[in-house]
Amino acid sequence: MKQIKKWVYYCDFCKKKGLSSYHMKNHEASCTMNPARTCGLCGYIDSCKVDIKNLSNIVFNSVCETNDDMLDTYKFREGHSEESVLQNLRAETECPACILAILRQSCVPFMFKSFDFQVEKKAIFDDHNRSVTRY
Repeated sequence: MKQIKKWVYYCDFCKKKGLSSYHMKNHEASCTMNPARTCGLCGYIDSCKVDIKNLSNIVFNSVCETNDDMLDTYKFREGHSEESVLQNLRAETECPACILAILRQSCVPFMFKSFDFQVEKKAIFDDHNRSVTRY
């Protein structure tokens, strides 16, 4: 029988783990749960300048915590809805990765069922690929 000890590396921000410290450092730098993340997708968008504080204020000012039947639940504040919050987020940034990051960090991503990161990311790459000159 052969027994080998290996190091396991864990992300400080999410539950991801891996056997490579190099890959885990790269993951942590752009992890959507990292408040000081560097976005790899913003480089594909010409006019993307994200202010994380503005994005977080949009979400936190639109959602409030309620204590129904001894359970902590969340609801949209009066005059706010899922569509209006997403519209306000998109007015600040076109980057779906930054929107995903702020929704995950707000601890209420389950309230935003209409936001589909994969579809929006594909649209960004499709636009980018159309604009690139091919030889």
